[in-house]
Amino acid sequence: MKGKKLLLLLRALSEPEFLELSKGVNAPVLNTNDRVVRLYDYLKSFYPSLVEALRDEQALFAALFPGQEFDDYKLRRLISEFTRVVESFLAIMEVKNDREIEDRLARNALSRRNLYELYVKKAFDGLKALEEGPYRDADYYREKSEILYTYYFHPRTEKHLVSPDLLRELVESLDAWYAMSKYRLAVELKNRELIFSEKYELPAIEWLSHSAAGRALGDNMTYQVYQNLYLLYREDMPPGHFQKLKGSLLKVIGQMRKDDQLLLFQQLLNFAIRQVNLGQSSFYAELLGLYKMGLEYRLLDDDGRMSEATYSNIVLVGCEEGEFDWTYQFINDWAGSVEESSREDAIAHCFSLWYYFRKQYDRARGHIVKHRFSEPFQLRVRMLEVRITFEQFLSDDSYFQLLESQLQAFKKYLGRARHLSQSRKEAHYNALTLFRRVAGAIAKREKKAVILADVEQELALQKPLVLGTWLQKILQNDMEA
Repeated sequence: MKGKKLLLLLRALSEPEFLELSKGVNAPVLNTNDRVVRLYDYLKSFYPSLVEALRDEQALFAALFPGQEFDDYKLRRLISEFTRVVESFLAIMEVKNDREIEDRLARNALSRRNLYELYVKKAFDGLKALEEGPYRDADYYREKSEILYTYYFHPRTEKHLVSPDLLRELVESLDAWYAMSKYRLAVELKNRELIFSEKYELPAIEWLSHSAAGRALGDNMTYQVYQNLYLLYREDMPPGHFQKLKGSLLKVIGQMRKDDQLLLFQQLLNFAIRQVNLGQSSFYAELLGLYKMGLEYRLLDDDGRMSEATYSNIVLVGCEEGEFDWTYQFINDWAGSVEESSREDAIAHCFSLWYYFRKQYDRARGHIVKHRFSEPFQLRVRMLEVRITFEQFLSDDSYFQLLESQLQAFKKYLGRARHLSQSRKEAHYNALTLFRRVAGAIAKREKKAVILADVEQELALQKPLVLGTWLQKILQNDMEA
């Protein structure tokens, strides 16, 4: 199919933007080819089924070049020309939606056309707008240093008349831009070190806090948050530093641009998730607090769309923290944001989790049994069903046969599930084997302390094993009951 790039560009437009594109194709400044207009009108008649319109090349050519014999080269040329028009339209939309870009382009135009007085006024108006704006971040200092730099080095600027204060501001702005950009990159690299087992040398970071830029930015809250985030990756991190960092982020998050909000929030979220995975159950409360922050500032969805994984994780953490009313409301309020292909599966899975954590085991199992889950959900749903039955078995040994049949069926599923990696299979297979051994020991009325010691010994081997700490916890709770 021709026009794959064009299709990607058009799909990136919202419906109102696609309709507004008609102004672009009809504007002589962007297009003077009537056939480009005809191509837009043809695609518009199919909207939103653009693939269908581009796939039938014979019909497309006949509509654009009536009475002519099909010519592949002509069609390609026209589609290419239309693609350039769409790219220009997207660029104009960016300028239209970003005042800083528009002002920068206007300053450049005035400067190149030797309209110096107008350029100077535009430049200092830009500085005033920056000072009146809410941000004091890397973008603020970049824009400020660029305006001051281009003004000072403009051929018509009389440098001997420039105030020393302006030059000091220029130097400080450049230093601040470097310092904030460096910290922003540093925390991202530190995060990559943990995720990908990579190693980066960052010798300038320690120097920055003692540099002129560091001193100048001492009371800049955004800078301080980045500094504190960097400390989060140090082995000598002070006690309670995460909580302090989260509190400082809450104070300034409303004064940050979206990209800073997302970067800082995501790294705090990753840290909290790592602590939970390391067995720090106290971090469930921190994690839920972060999820609530993310929902408030729209950091967990993309224009109203939320990934199924994020949706399910929020439900799991809410249930772990026992905030059942809030979690129930979340499941319903955000269900429509999940991608349609996995929405029904996600809702059924989340409600089964909700009932499970409330110890309404039969209702939890009912949500699993009555819904036909797609393959991506099979592993976690089967594991949840085992957890439900195991907990029922702890208080009623008549569930032993049902538990055994579920464990056996699960192992067979793992054996034929070719889409699963060997490591995931091994971690689940080890868990099912341990569950079977523990259940058998409980059924034989072996001492609970001996059974728990067996589980703890298995965990100490550090073999791939899912839900090992969960099993340890419920056995400990059963002993205390």
